[in-house]
Amino acid sequence: MRNQSLKPLSVLAAAVLAVELMAIGGPGEVFADEAGPAVASQPLISSAIPGSNGQALKAFVVNLKPGAKVASHRHAGTVFVYVLSGTVRSRINTGPIVTYAAGENWVESPGVTHALMENASPEQGASILAIFVAPAGDALTSKGN
Repeated sequence: MRNQSLKPLSVLAAAVLAVELMAIGGPGEVFADEAGPAVASQPLISSAIPGSNGQALKAFVVNLKPGAKVASHRHAGTVFVYVLSGTVRSRINTGPIVTYAAGENWVESPGVTHALMENASPEQGASILAIFVAPAGDALTSKGN
């Protein structure tokens, strides 16, 4: 479902925050099995959530090269996704394929299959900010059907 609640956050401000936070992390593994060289993730934040019975917050910038596609997968917990640049197509379970442009966002509920995620452009890269709230220690991504 397309979510406009984050729309007031400018793409420039989100990109500046992401660049500043990237200095604290090394290469990420959000899509370790699916990604291949066309997708790279950079960890930004990893923190336990106090008083949450073992939940943790982890955030990543995920860069998709032109035409990059991510295989069907699932994520632990809830994922909040904000498109920083470019255009990304996404499909949750068997729902419609939705195209998101920079500044738009969506939410993935626990247990859903992210059946499609791809850079909609064959010529320009795209990037997203993915924020996970999931049980600490759980693998964030697993193969989906």
